[in-house]
Amino acid sequence: MERKYFNRCFSLTRRLCKIPSVCGTRGEATLAEFLFHYLVSRPEVKNLGLIPEMVEIPGENHRKAVLMFMPAASKPVIKEYELENDEAGMAPAFPAEQPALVLMGHFDTVGIEDFGTLKSISSDSARLKQAFAQKMMLPDDVRQDLESGKYEFGRGWLDMKSGVSAIVEVFLEYAKKGGADGAMILALCPDEEGNSTGVRALAPHINSILTQRKLKLKCVINADYTSPLEPEDTTRHVYTGTIGKHLMMFSVFGRESHASQVWEGISASALAGWLASNLESDPQLVDQLAQEVTAPPATIYLKDTASTYSVMTPSAAHFFLNQFTVKMTPDQLCSKYINRIRGFTRHWLERRAKRFDRFRDVGGKGKFLNLPVPVLDLTGLLDQAKKVSQDDSFLSRYEEAREEFAAKEPDERRASMKIIEWLVHQANASPCIVVSFAMPFYPSNYLLGEEREMVVSAAEKAFAEAAKGEELAIRRFYPFISDMSFFSFPDVPLRSSHWRFLIENCAYPIDLEEWTLLGELNAPVVDIGPHGHGAHTVFERVERDWSFETLPLVIEQMISELFKVP
Repeated sequence: MERKYFNRCFSLTRRLCKIPSVCGTRGEATLAEFLFHYLVSRPEVKNLGLIPEMVEIPGENHRKAVLMFMPAASKPVIKEYELENDEAGMAPAFPAEQPALVLMGHFDTVGIEDFGTLKSISSDSARLKQAFAQKMMLPDDVRQDLESGKYEFGRGWLDMKSGVSAIVEVFLEYAKKGGADGAMILALCPDEEGNSTGVRALAPHINSILTQRKLKLKCVINADYTSPLEPEDTTRHVYTGTIGKHLMMFSVFGRESHASQVWEGISASALAGWLASNLESDPQLVDQLAQEVTAPPATIYLKDTASTYSVMTPSAAHFFLNQFTVKMTPDQLCSKYINRIRGFTRHWLERRAKRFDRFRDVGGKGKFLNLPVPVLDLTGLLDQAKKVSQDDSFLSRYEEAREEFAAKEPDERRASMKIIEWLVHQANASPCIVVSFAMPFYPSNYLLGEEREMVVSAAEKAFAEAAKGEELAIRRFYPFISDMSFFSFPDVPLRSSHWRFLIENCAYPIDLEEWTLLGELNAPVVDIGPHGHGAHTVFERVERDWSFETLPLVIEQMISELFKVP
């Protein structure tokens, strides 16, 4: 049986995977250049006079994005009009605002260090499969998929170069037809695995296209990877939204002491480790929408501020948690964390006192530092610093310090640490624990009412037409961090107490102009992507038939269905 997309999508994916594009490397620009030239060379692109655009990422000379616009097929609506002599006539009438869709995907990947001796073939599916077949010990599910012959293995095949291939080939298919019933924008981004600078850089370009051509952004179709949500899950998942992410920052300040006099101080490292261990995977910190819940928080960084080895206990430490959200607001989230941390800190201090008593019981000698460790948010710390300084210009000094640290330190998170350390010193607040927000921030995006009905209906019809026999599950939010968040940014953050709270409790200065611009792109999102297992692992693999043939057919049909809705 002839297959419409399989060979095209498989071939393009293989070519994309031959170009390493680990996030943060020059390979991201190399792959963008390949995609640009691939599109430019296509006859259907030339015939329509389409011109892809290479977008440089500001401040990122190793990153580029690709953007291409295709206007709607010329199909004016014929409307009746009246002549001066009362005779009727017919004339074409073009709508003042036409619909538009964005097809979006990212082409960067996570790193390949975990492949070890197989790094040189980490994206070469054929050679990887040979190497894996020779291994005596493989996880049972990996061995089963390898022997089935239904999967391609390697970094980027699942997340998400097969998804990029699907949207590129569907876009080109519509170009062959002279366009769709509405305008289409192809957005191919780097840096999704990092700070999403790709989609953030494309935002003003997309907004300019929409504004200049009087287009209404109807929906964003993302083609990021999908995987089974639990063992034996064989359904195909479509997501009408995405989780948000707050990067929670915890700054622990203690009192240093000599290591042989540990009771005379409060070790910031020991307390930070205790807190991180207790907060890790805490089910009380998940968010929920309907019957769907987010993943629990995960520790992604923990380090004290000591720059060299020392026999002194650390006086300060910082750690970060990924906190996924759907409905929880920043103020609700911060309040919940402060309550949890107060309880865990109280337990740690009580345990520390009991251990000192036992130490004394066995003959130990020493002094015991008995101090409370208050827990506060950044605005609380700022208020304390203002009182201690007794300086009417302190807020101006604080803003100057923030800008100075941000200018000196290119990493937003390291700059945030420096700012909070400076503020704690100004407030003479140690020991204490400061809860704040760090960048990047990803808002959640979920659909309600008519918008969700529109997307759900289009997905169901597309599956009925192009994926007969497949079991479809439509879920409310994509469970992984995604560029889709940037089509649901708070458009007026200063008018909302929730977003004001986030801004005021983020040490790093936030670019409100960028937030406002991103807010103008507010639109429904849907993710329907390649299917497979093991994303971000050595055993990353993509299911061939679904990802290279059925997926693009479903996306093509879904575009048609979305444009049918007024």
